[in-house]
Amino acid sequence: MRTRIEFISRIIGAVVLASALAIIGVQLAAMLDLDPLRYGIAFGVGGGVLGAVLGFLFTPYLTVRPIGAVRQSLS
Repeated sequence: MRTRIEFISRIIGAVVLASALAIIGVQLAAMLDLDPLRYGIAFGVGGGVLGAVLGFLFTPYLTVRPIGAVRQSLS
């Protein structure tokens, strides 16, 4: 059961962080006055991929595992 919860949290974290970093990448390209079609897409996709990888890797360590440790210490 724990593996399933961790996998679901990984997917949710990847989607959330990918979306956030894609938006930040597009805004960064606009802020630097770069061509929005070329660099906006490149920064958006790059931020999205980076966010997806980081979210997939680190979300369980920030959410599921601390909650499990608290539950185990209380029982």
